[in-house]
Amino acid sequence: GYTVDRCFEMLIKAGFDCCLINSGGDIRCGSAPPNRSGWKIEVAPIERNQQPLKQLTVHDCSVTTSGDLWRFTIVDGVRRSHII
Repeated sequence: GYTVDRCFEMLIKAGFDCCLINSGGDIRCGSAPPNRSGWKIEVAPIERNQQPLKQLTVHDCSVTTSGDLWRFTIVDGVRRSHII
């Protein structure tokens, strides 16, 4: 999140208020794209190639997602999350 915030600040300072930064699920967005109510962010489905579980339309905020749906390992027969 820290890096995303610093990048966002740099873009705003350079005059790019309509922007979105995504760093592996850490997202920060500025004002909505032209002719839209906001940025569309989708939460991945449980099964690949399915519809998103949730769709968010946001602007001027941050969103952080994380999960072990596809980022995990099996250690001694036990599924372990990528978050330690």
